Amino acid sequence: MFPPEIIALLIALALLALIALIVLVIKLLHLVYWACWNEEVIPAERPRLTGAILAAFFSTLAIADFLPDEISSAISRFNPIPPYDRETPYALTLAALTILSWIYGSRIKRHLWRKLRGARAEPSA
Repeated sequence: MFPPEIIALLIALALLALIALIVLVIKLLHLVYWACWNEEVIPAERPRLTGAILAAFFSTLAIADFLPDEISSAISRFNPIPPYDRETPYALTLAALTILSWIYGSRIKRHLWRKLRGARAEPSA
């Protein structure tokens, strides 16, 4: 039997992954609506997907070890951490990365784009 802390962690990770996937689906539906049926009279801002995609990725990596072997082996190929090093601190770190990517996802993307554009613009100037 697992200790109560591990059971609570598993439940929290499962909820985190479920919420991340639901948010990603909602954002994708909002993007489809924005692209197809957006009214020209009131231009709406394009939906931001960076945070939702990063959150879904990190939460899926966090629960990969607790899924059945068929699914886990496919997801584990994307995981740079060896299986014998994945323990509770690893899962908690990925949970923290999931939450931070929800909060700062668009900011990170904007910062990286500015850096890349700035690096390209300097040599040509």
